[in-house]
Amino acid sequence: MNLPEVIYNYILKPPPFEMNNEIMHLAPLQRGIRMLQEDFENGARVLATKAAEALKGVIVDEEKVAQTAEELWNASRLAGLKLKNARPSMGAAIGSALTQALIAVKEAWEKELGSNWMEVEDAEAVKRMAEIGAKQVQVIITQRNKSADRLADAFTAWLRKKSCSLAGSRPIRILTLSYSSSLKACIIKALTETPELLLDIRIIESRPRFEGANFGIALCNEFYGERAPNDRLSIQIATDSGVAMLAKSVDVVLLGADRISSSGDVSNKMGSLAVTLCAKALSPAVEVAVVSESDKIATPGTMDEYAEEDNDPHEITDTWDLLGLKRNDESLKHCTIRNVYFEWVPSKWIDAYICERGILTREDVMNISRKTEEMERGVFGSLEASNHK
Repeated sequence: MNLPEVIYNYILKPPPFEMNNEIMHLAPLQRGIRMLQEDFENGARVLATKAAEALKGVIVDEEKVAQTAEELWNASRLAGLKLKNARPSMGAAIGSALTQALIAVKEAWEKELGSNWMEVEDAEAVKRMAEIGAKQVQVIITQRNKSADRLADAFTAWLRKKSCSLAGSRPIRILTLSYSSSLKACIIKALTETPELLLDIRIIESRPRFEGANFGIALCNEFYGERAPNDRLSIQIATDSGVAMLAKSVDVVLLGADRISSSGDVSNKMGSLAVTLCAKALSPAVEVAVVSESDKIATPGTMDEYAEEDNDPHEITDTWDLLGLKRNDESLKHCTIRNVYFEWVPSKWIDAYICERGILTREDVMNISRKTEEMERGVFGSLEASNHK
């Protein structure tokens, strides 16, 4: 990892997202919205779980106690809708988690109180409903955490099959980028459970926050730990501009996903399209695989419907400062510094969708998208209609 020391230190100690006192003193809904909008360290899966945690806080918020069951249900749905829309680029995963949670809450109330639960107006009964609802949201959160294990199982099976298809006993050459806790867990599980597996993993830094370099370092630290270095795992890290060099002779491109469209297009960290196109051009036999939970699949729509998430340009210029690059802020006023986090990789370049359900086809993706739309309409439909009036 031939990185300048200042950059290396920046990678190892990235500025973390902190729940400062100002955020902590907000009401649960406002706190959850701020967290979703300001947390740039975590991906969609983690933020979706945090959104569910925020919803749980709203349901049992003692400062805004609902007086009737209908009021509690509508307040919970409205909070879910606002959390869902707080971070559009992560909205598919967040919306899916909240929809599942609210459906589970409603079903628990029906089981406890019968089909007329909406008519409950007794204060103590409503308070009990809030407690039941919060517990049910926690059940969904626990189930979400377990889905990561199923994703790792599906990935391990897919990678074993890929390894068997290669001629000779050489490593599988993998190209990837950015930081994904899910992908890291998948790779570690595959190596741990398949002793004969050899991996040559090539990672671009993923500027400006260097998530790719951070991923490579974390992967190395977790796999080796107290193990002696061996030839089962080889990691190369290069600059984003070195993507063509790394893409030569690779077998697999691994992409995470923050959103998957109904057509199978994938929104992921900026650089994903360059990685994919370089690999396809330089390694014609390469397979591009998306490794992601199925809750990243969005409701029917096209890539063009989602705006770019253009972020603070100082994240780019600050790294120039780390290298001692002399710049004049007045001069930079005449430049546009683009810091777009995500870009789309069209489905025509993607060969496999690996999720906790197994390997999906594009038809599977479309079916899940339609099912998600149906579920979201059932929970949020009337609220979204009133918001558009």
